Amino acid sequence: MSAARRAGLTLGLALGTQTACVYFNAMWSVNHYAGQARSAERAGRSDVARAAWSETAIRAESLVSRHPHSRYVPKALVLQGEGLAASGGCDRAMDPLSRVLATVSATDLRERAALAGAQCSLERGDLVGADSLAGIVVGSSDQARASRAYFLAGRVAELRGDLRVAEHAYAGSTDPEARMSRAHVLLALGAPWDGVLDTLLSSHPSETEWANLLDHVSRTTSAESASAVLNRVLTRTRLGTGSRARLLVADGNRLFAIMAWESAGSRYKTAAGLVPDSVIGHEAVVRGMWVRAVTSRNLTELRAVRSDLLSLIPSLDGGSTQLARSLDGVLSRVILDDDATDVARLQAAEVARDSMHALELAGTMFLDLARDRPNSLFAPKALLAAAPLRPDVRDSIFDVLAVTYAASPYTLAWQGEQSPAYAAAEDSLAIALGGKAPELPLAVGVPVPVPGRRGPPLDSLGEARPSADAVTGPTANPVRAGDAKPGRKRGAQPPVDRQ
Repeated sequence: MSAARRAGLTLGLALGTQTACVYFNAMWSVNHYAGQARSAERAGRSDVARAAWSETAIRAESLVSRHPHSRYVPKALVLQGEGLAASGGCDRAMDPLSRVLATVSATDLRERAALAGAQCSLERGDLVGADSLAGIVVGSSDQARASRAYFLAGRVAELRGDLRVAEHAYAGSTDPEARMSRAHVLLALGAPWDGVLDTLLSSHPSETEWANLLDHVSRTTSAESASAVLNRVLTRTRLGTGSRARLLVADGNRLFAIMAWESAGSRYKTAAGLVPDSVIGHEAVVRGMWVRAVTSRNLTELRAVRSDLLSLIPSLDGGSTQLARSLDGVLSRVILDDDATDVARLQAAEVARDSMHALELAGTMFLDLARDRPNSLFAPKALLAAAPLRPDVRDSIFDVLAVTYAASPYTLAWQGEQSPAYAAAEDSLAIALGGKAPELPLAVGVPVPVPGRRGPPLDSLGEARPSADAVTGPTANPVRAGDAKPGRKRGAQPPVDRQ
């Protein structure tokens, strides 16, 4: 062999070895990021996993583009598709995945491509495509891939409304998501709670899985049912104190939203006792103060809540501070100075009623306004607002309206009579109330007043409006000392309830 030929052969081998190294290094980088993504998924760090999958897709695409004839291309295409599917790029993932399914014969790569494609088809709402792709893998000899395929097939069936097929598919999967999904389907099929719960307990679900299931129970049945299930979960599982506290606070929030104040307060108190010096513990304490605020019967009790809250705020941080300041913001709208205007006091009572849902407190505030400012244009409006909130003095309120405020435009409107002064009074009030009540967590805000007829909540009084001459006798619950009695003459004072 000539020297030139030997030199050429040596150079060719060197170049081939160098090219192989480039391929290998590129593939190593792709595998490295894919491994990071899977590790982050197992650790529950979804943001880290998403970023790592995105980098996987980028590097895999680069390898395919630069080295289209490399033996690593089929695997790189699968990883590119998996990376895009797991990082929000399903719109681009189907190209490399379809290429694998059309050209690659290796079973493991085809099955991985089919699973990623099924997931993307589900996200795009293509149930037929998702079902077809999942069907490729359900018979796989690889248990992990078969399990995932059964889960995806169950999801397709559930979305189609075929719950029995969905339950069967979920039962064939060991995927953690399938476990809870099957429980949801069983409950929808009418399975008894005891059996479903026993099945779940034996598989030791995570805090997140329990939280999702409890939310499902609350949405499909009631918050009280979810709370009862949580009692059994806490009794029969070994969840850590932090997990227990978070589940308790979430349960308290659901109960708070349906105005089950006492039950919500109990949940918050228990959670705060479990982890007193933690973020969730601080949140539980502040939410407990929300309960105290909405169950206050009068402004004296509400002022005590605010005093305790202001003392607590310096020791808080993060979201608990924001929650506490939100509560303080609404309390400052309800607790006014003694010289506040009639309109301001009326609005404060409306905030207590409509935003805080502190109904007894609001009723007392409306009554106090009518008692303290009996000559105010809005005294009868306050009485009408108090009537459904204070049934204990309801008949006395009707008596005072009929006797003391018979000529008021609000009384006339309540009795169904037209009054030109009513629209003027409401326009005046709407202009004066041109602000906006603060937005509150777990509560409904007060709408911005607009000019035009607002009127007292005439239809919310819960019974037919009596006429001026239809007022009879005392209330079923005797009114307190100082309250107006039926039959008092003009000038009688509104009912008073000083607690």
